Amino acid sequence: MIRRGVLAFFLALAPAALSAHDFWIEPSSFRPGVREDFTVALRVGEHFRGEPVPRDDRRIRRFFVVTNLGEAPVPGLPGTDPAGFARVESPAGAGSPMKFRLLYEDKPLAGALVKAICRDDPDKTVTARSGKDGGVSIRLPRRGVWLVEAVHMVAAPKGVDADWESIWTSVTFEIP
Repeated sequence: MIRRGVLAFFLALAPAALSAHDFWIEPSSFRPGVREDFTVALRVGEHFRGEPVPRDDRRIRRFFVVTNLGEAPVPGLPGTDPAGFARVESPAGAGSPMKFRLLYEDKPLAGALVKAICRDDPDKTVTARSGKDGGVSIRLPRRGVWLVEAVHMVAAPKGVDADWESIWTSVTFEIP
């Protein structure tokens, strides 16, 4: 019996000068078969309508897939779309509510706004804030493809022509 579950991708970006749009990771399949190869694309836009973002390793801190076997890096070629390639040896199990933990510079990020967007109804979002331990729990009301994201703003370093830097993290998955 093949267990279907949640396949999660994470991307931690270095601070970037992006406008106020969503940034997400979109696999070519949310239900890949065990040991089936698939691609992973980066997108920027709004309401699941977006443009491709070529892979830029200078801006990526961590890019990995999570399954019940743990984390695995997502390899890819710089300057390309799709940004990476992955294979799932065994998918993670689905859970409700969904639990995440936010870290910034390897420390818990408290008070961060986390937003969940369903591809089938992108105008209705589910939000929550992270606790002191960086943990957040979100109960997603329906099946479908979801984007869960958080943006952390910090003052821009001196000498940069900007007031703020935005640090993005996101995960996309399907609840079957």
